[in-house]
Amino acid sequence: VFPARTAGGGPLASARRAWERAGIHKLMIVGGAADCTTQVLTFVALPSVSIIVNALLSQTTALFNMLWSMALLDSRFVALELLGIAIALSGAALTVFEVASGGGQGTKLQFALLIVASCCGMARACVRKGSCFRAYSSWRAGGARAPAGADAEVAVLHATDGGAPLLPG
Repeated sequence: VFPARTAGGGPLASARRAWERAGIHKLMIVGGAADCTTQVLTFVALPSVSIIVNALLSQTTALFNMLWSMALLDSRFVALELLGIAIALSGAALTVFEVASGGGQGTKLQFALLIVASCCGMARACVRKGSCFRAYSSWRAGGARAPAGADAEVAVLHATDGGAPLLPG
């Protein structure tokens, strides 16, 4: 049914090899794509969301940054940072409750939730790009250790850039 795979592999195999050679740089590619997706989702939702509701719901980016940092980079936060996140989250939650109860200056609930969902993707992109920048900065500064949360692709970056591979964190 499907044609046999040739030795060259065709354009799909070529794209797969290029993706594998990208190493840690693919974090930047995925992060950029997530940023573009966030912008499109926000652009789609914005006509149906009031400006103040958009501003309040966009504060959830800080919460998602914290969650993604904890999950992907094993970050820890002090009480003052958690207090700031709690204030931002309470403002966003009260805004969603206001919109759900019919307030929110004509904002539609599904579009308000789309704004929140777009913040989640943007935060993940920021965290992954941040880990890529930290790994590169550490390498350029001459450190021999990968930063916490950096995966095996960090070694690929160093090897392809002419440096010695980093040791696992």
